[in-house]
Amino acid sequence: GSNPLGEGQRVRDTITVTSVSPYRQELSGSGAITGFEVRLPDPILPQSEETVLLLKQLKLRIYYDGADIPSVEVPLGDFFGCSYGITDAKTLLYGVRDDMILYNYYYMPYADGAVVEILANDGYVADLTVEITTEAVAREAIGSLRFCARFNRGEYSDNPKRMPDYTFLEASGVGRLVGLNLHVYKHNNYRDPNAAPGDEWWGEGDEKFFVDGETFPSWFGTGTEDFFGYAWCSGEVFSRALHAQSYNCGGKLGLGNRVLSRLFVLDSVPFFQSFEGCLEKYYGDNYASYAFTTYFYLDSDGSVRQDPYDYDDYCGYFDRDPAYVMNEAELLPVIHADGAKPMQQVMTAFGKNWSQDVQVFWTNDRIGQSLELALPSISDGEYVLLASFTTASNYGIYSVTANGSVLNAWIDLYGKSVAADYLTELGRVSLTKGNDNRIAFTCIGKNEFSGGYFFGLDFVMVIPVADYTGFDGLNISSYLRGMDSIVRLNAVSDRFRITAGEQSVAVGSFYTPLGGSLSAQNMGYHANSYLHDYQLWWTGTSVGSELTATIVATEGGVFDGTLALTVAADFGTVELYVNGQRVGSYDCYYGAVERRVFTLSGISLQEGSNTFLFRISGKNPTSSGYLFGFDLLELQKR
Repeated sequence: GSNPLGEGQRVRDTITVTSVSPYRQELSGSGAITGFEVRLPDPILPQSEETVLLLKQLKLRIYYDGADIPSVEVPLGDFFGCSYGITDAKTLLYGVRDDMILYNYYYMPYADGAVVEILANDGYVADLTVEITTEAVAREAIGSLRFCARFNRGEYSDNPKRMPDYTFLEASGVGRLVGLNLHVYKHNNYRDPNAAPGDEWWGEGDEKFFVDGETFPSWFGTGTEDFFGYAWCSGEVFSRALHAQSYNCGGKLGLGNRVLSRLFVLDSVPFFQSFEGCLEKYYGDNYASYAFTTYFYLDSDGSVRQDPYDYDDYCGYFDRDPAYVMNEAELLPVIHADGAKPMQQVMTAFGKNWSQDVQVFWTNDRIGQSLELALPSISDGEYVLLASFTTASNYGIYSVTANGSVLNAWIDLYGKSVAADYLTELGRVSLTKGNDNRIAFTCIGKNEFSGGYFFGLDFVMVIPVADYTGFDGLNISSYLRGMDSIVRLNAVSDRFRITAGEQSVAVGSFYTPLGGSLSAQNMGYHANSYLHDYQLWWTGTSVGSELTATIVATEGGVFDGTLALTVAADFGTVELYVNGQRVGSYDCYYGAVERRVFTLSGISLQEGSNTFLFRISGKNPTSSGYLFGFDLLELQKR
């Protein structure tokens, strides 16, 4: 986020860009653009639909030396590595600074002036602050290469023997490749029916660089994911000096948008006659769509095969991901706190996994005390709330309410060391526009190993119900990197649907099992009938292992319904107890992986807390294990 060449001479403009009033800056003489920075208006939501579309519907053009054809022509956001809204890109030469300024520090020389333009598509208006940094360079030192950046959707090679080579740049003349940004949109959440086993992931395609007319590429890589600096279907969001996966909505394999960057600094690729760069793309656009922004230098006599793209193609290849508002807990107003006053705690001593490196820390010392925070909402509506807590050896167990409704009755924040916890699904709540909403955390106890009742909260996410497709549909930035399952699995209240008439009368949550461990398993390859396309997978189990859920009901009575479990060749037999009464035994063995629904009848629930206990009692003689998969419990009051 800092210019490698220092300050230089700066031109700064604050302007309003419309379709009839573009931004235009003319630079005279010989020199070089060494920095190009843009600030969008505040406030802005990084991945909201408005932000995504605005950064695509603004076009950047740069002309050198009086040319009629621009050397740079890209959507404004893509020029900075922001192919889907404002991403977490923070590379050496382009990205987004912590103050939300977009930057690009590629070296852009010109011998006889340059023109920088930002144009808006019809119907789009943007208030921008643009800052261009230049340095003076003698004309005789400029040379003939000019910096270029081009956006295109790619195309398959017209040589049938080279299928599935997918070309991102084909240029003639003298030049060198210095960077590539790839925007992937995965349309299909499930396995491609045309894929061979093990080849269904979009990232398997090798990269190939054909230099100066080669018939066999001198650069022949091992896969798209390796080319961008990671492997094994990583869903991790990261940004380093020379490579990044700066946005990933779909996790490892799910549908949604991904943005990847690769800079060629020590390994730029020179060519003297021609260059063709390809990524193998096994599947068509009904499975995954690509869009490239290629950064390269090219002689003024050189040419590029792909023509400039129309605005519609800047947006027509992808759908938007669910948008959300992230509220930093330490910035939420404190409405009430029993006992000690909550404080802002800097967490850098414990690692880099906290948003903005700060949490709200409350040194509560007893059961029954509550902390209440104001929770803003941009409009009236139904929302899903998620939160990121901290765990530590002296933290307590808490229940959560929002606007008076119980969202989660049991969140154990004990941990052996201080750590940023998995994201927690709190549940659904009605919010009103403004700052009058309330979220409260009440201490109800502590783990037997905990030394106290302390509380730590990093942030609260607010997502419209219509936009929430489960945690696989969220981009959870770099501070949660490395977590295969980003959702805390003892807080999955939407998997307990307990109703009287049309009204929900209970919420539920699992807590740490006795024996084995819980994780989230994507079930898209097996069936599309699972809630949010995943199950809660209980592994490491043996006979006697127990998994408990607490159900908090506002009405008691007798209920009937269904229990959806997974059956498979290595699953065990499980017994269900409700409030200590045995309900039934379920043999979860089957020769194939399948979602199976079991009928429940005459389940008695009391007002207040109820206990659902699953106990591994054995296994079918044909089964090879004791695994257990839970999807959904639905009960309707008689």
